[in-house]
Amino acid sequence: EERQEEAMQQQHTHEALITDLNDKLEESCRRLHEAQNNISSYQIQLRNKDKQLEQREKASQQTVDLLKEKVESLSHLLEEEAKKVKAAKVLEEELGRLQDQNTADTKTISILREQLIQLTR
Repeated sequence: EERQEEAMQQQHTHEALITDLNDKLEESCRRLHEAQNNISSYQIQLRNKDKQLEQREKASQQTVDLLKEKVESLSHLLEEEAKKVKAAKVLEEELGRLQDQNTADTKTISILREQLIQLTR
């Protein structure tokens, strides 16, 4: 009888231990499942962030390309304007020279007229 009681007590202890281990296993499985869900959620969020970052980088590159084109275009326009300004300065200098020449020619004509008048008198 003692032996039987001891065996029953051991069986009860083993059953309690098995129940405790099963509870711990269930809790560990639950936590593992929760961790897997969290990891999946984080992976989805990371993929979404990566897509957003790619889109922003693409948009930024398009903006950079557009700005480069505009800078190139403006540089070309600036070069053309610089050429026009240089040509205008050359024309301005030529005009000044021609005006000086005209003034000198007018004086010469005036002097020659005077001389002609003097000679015809």
